[in-house]
Amino acid sequence: MLVSLALATGIVREKEQQTIEQLWATPISRLALVAGKMIPCAAVTVLDFVVALALSRWVFALPVRGSLLAVAALAALFIASVLALGTFVSVVSETQLQAHFINVFIFVVSILMSGFIFPIEAMPHWLQPVASALPMTYFLEAIRGLTLKGMPTTHLLGDFAALAAFALLFGTLCTVGLKKQAA
Repeated sequence: MLVSLALATGIVREKEQQTIEQLWATPISRLALVAGKMIPCAAVTVLDFVVALALSRWVFALPVRGSLLAVAALAALFIASVLALGTFVSVVSETQLQAHFINVFIFVVSILMSGFIFPIEAMPHWLQPVASALPMTYFLEAIRGLTLKGMPTTHLLGDFAALAAFALLFGTLCTVGLKKQAA
């Protein structure tokens, strides 16, 4: 999730320095601009995930009882949703500091409310819906099912669909937001 912070800060820096205006003058589409900003961050994040998975397997003997292909697909969806969220943060932020604070807030809330530290069932009932608004909740549920429980992918399709929906929603919002800014 920290890579989304760098992504958002970088885009907002371009807005602050008004170098993004030069990008608007080029014939590339808004979607190509967003993809061009996200792809390098996605590559770094994929490498980070591979290293973390390898270390967890070899150092901590974490089993991967489910499909390794499903783990890769889950990671790709999570990375896409988090990077789309980071790009959306950059669209709604006016300054780098504002983008930084919003991203840190999302990061802390995700760590605390997604079931990573505290079980969702132990949270007050009125607070539990917040967990379902976080991409990390679906990633954690599915990755635990795939690695620890060896659940078949078909039992986790809801989590995969939720992550895909987050990626599509935030990707669409940031592309539309960029169009509004460019006008």
